[in-house]
Amino acid sequence: MREVDRLGILIRINDAPSSSRIRFDYLAEHYLKADFGTGAVRPKSENSISIMGHIVRDYLIDRCGDEIA
Repeated sequence: MREVDRLGILIRINDAPSSSRIRFDYLAEHYLKADFGTGAVRPKSENSISIMGHIVRDYLIDRCGDEIA
């Protein structure tokens, strides 16, 4: 929990105010931005970024995007 607090994850995960529950597609895009974006704690290779983006967007979001996370 100290690392979560240090990284500000609890604050960043809820950065978009919403009166409803969070959908899977929003959470998945947040994951890609946080772990594979320019501000990632551990930068990834271009190949890893491309492959993970493809898997998350073309398979996971396509299948579960409208579901509540």
